[in-house]
Amino acid sequence: MADKQKLGRKEPRGQKKLSDGAVAGFDSWLENKLRTAYSSVLDEPIPEDLIQLLSQKLKD
Repeated sequence: MADKQKLGRKEPRGQKKLSDGAVAGFDSWLENKLRTAYSSVLDEPIPEDLIQLLSQKLKD
């Protein structure tokens, strides 16, 4: 399992690990910060012209 660990990422001491090997403290903190910062933007509706553009691109 140690072979599958991402290079360049070191675990801080004293942090609990999740079952998938991620560091629980930092991941939770980052998720909460991103949710707080961008939740209002994610709640906005997608413009109709953008939906049409994406639909056309998927058909191609």
